[in-house]
Parts: sequence; structure tokens; C-alpha cells
Amino acid sequence: MSERAESWLVLATFGYRALMMPTALAGAYSIIGSAAEAYLAALLIGMVANTVLVVGGINGRVNNVLRSRVSIIGDPVFAVGLNVWTTLVL
Repeated sequence: MSERAESWLVLATFGYRALMMPTALAGAYSIIGSAAEAYLAALLIGMVANTVLVVGGINGRVNNVLRSRVSIIGDPVFAVGLNVWTTLVL
């Protein structure tokens, strides 16, 4: 796969995650009610971070960051950590 195609795939993934987080919050409110407020800060941080990465990637400003080891390791660790935390709290 070419480098450009990989970049667009990564940006599409961040965009998808940024758009799905409000949907996840709405689903959480419908299932667990006001207990979902505990997740609001984490979801907002994730949504803002993913949106910044998409916009920065389109502008070409974060391409080096997306290829760094911190990003390659940090992004999955954040995602897994958020899922584990959600499971433990529920």
C-alpha cells in the first residue's frame, strides 16, 4: 500500500472514531442513564483528539506525529484503556 493511501486510511479511522463517540455517549445514556456522565470527559477528550488529528493530517501538519512510536503505541493503549475502564466501571 502506498504511503498516501495509508495516510488516508489512518485519517478515515480517526474521523470515524470522532464521529462515533457522540453516538456511543447517546447509547450509554439510553442504557445506563445518568451514570453515563462519568464517561463524558473521556469521550470528549477522545473526540477532540481524533478531530485534531484528522484536521492536522489533512493539513499535513501531524504526519510525522502519526508515524512516531508514541502515536503508534499511545493510540491503541488509549483505546484499550478506555474500553477496560468502561468495563470495570460498569
